[in-house]
Amino acid sequence: MNKQYEITFLTKEDLKEKPVSKEIEALDGKIISTSTLGQKQLSYKIQKEKEAYFTTVVLEIDPEKIIELNRKLNLKDEILRHLIVIFKKKETSTKITKKEELPTEEKPKPEEEKKITEIEKEVETEKAKKEIKTPKKVQIPAVKPKKVEKPEIELGEEERLKALDEKLDELLKE
Repeated sequence: MNKQYEITFLTKEDLKEKPVSKEIEALDGKIISTSTLGQKQLSYKIQKEKEAYFTTVVLEIDPEKIIELNRKLNLKDEILRHLIVIFKKKETSTKITKKEELPTEEKPKPEEEKKITEIEKEVETEKAKKEIKTPKKVQIPAVKPKKVEKPEIELGEEERLKALDEKLDELLKE
């Protein structure tokens, strides 16, 4: 059973998918699509190269042969770097539409209309709950620090400690 893989590789020259396609065909793989991003500047040098051509190939191959393909690509001189990942198709999301947005040909059945209106009501109640839960900003008045008066006369060590004790007692009483 074949799986789909995506190979992104960097080359010195614009070779498209040539270096990879030969190896894929040799391993009984099949190329599904290719895309070229063009020449880009590298964030750091790779094999003394500052720029490289980026190419992405989506292929289908037997999972047991992917290791051999990886080994063969490592040995190719024209490929600076490569990365092989399992290819996953992008899923399209389904969108719930209001009954006014539906085409005139496809009118919903009465049961479906009830379901749509129920879902719309649930969405509205969820929005209302979120609005209620959001906390409001409360402003806290700023506390102004009290100014400490400095004595004009320089005190001795004992006098200074006594003054500090008095201030401490005064603060503790408040």
